[in-house]
Amino acid sequence: QLDGWLRGNPPFVGVNWASMLEIGFRAMSWTWALHFILGCEQTVSSSPWLLDLLVGLDRQLTHVERHLSYYFSPNTHLTGEALALYVVGTALPELAASSRWARTGRRVLLDELDRQILADGGHAERSTHYQRYTLDFCLLALLTARRAGDLEAPRRFEEAAGRLADFTLAMADTRGQL
Repeated sequence: QLDGWLRGNPPFVGVNWASMLEIGFRAMSWTWALHFILGCEQTVSSSPWLLDLLVGLDRQLTHVERHLSYYFSPNTHLTGEALALYVVGTALPELAASSRWARTGRRVLLDELDRQILADGGHAERSTHYQRYTLDFCLLALLTARRAGDLEAPRRFEEAAGRLADFTLAMADTRGQL
């Protein structure tokens, strides 16, 4: 499947290179799959696709890093892209650009907390879908920051997630539906 995707989607050509958010989500999915697959001893020694996957991740996240959505959809698209840089950069320190991706992603996420999350915990776009989306982003950023041993970011992500969660709970009905 990886080989077919790489052959069918050469770098920077086609719809799968148009949305930085989509690329970021794909990079996180590939990273989760990589960690799951490499947990199997017999797979590690027989992984000719591993280099292709890592090169693919590098190409995709370098593209995201160069084209962060500061001007088009600078809300959840921007934070989703930053989250991908932070998560993958933290999860794969072996890649040369990983520390730069992690720093960039962390910085953008922290910079956007107060702009995108209102004092009452509502998301700035006033959408229940983006409310949940942003809560998910904050929780994953919190887990990533803790895993990275970051001393400052976990407190900020936890506080933001708490505000988002309180607002989300206040909007939900008795079944938890928004």
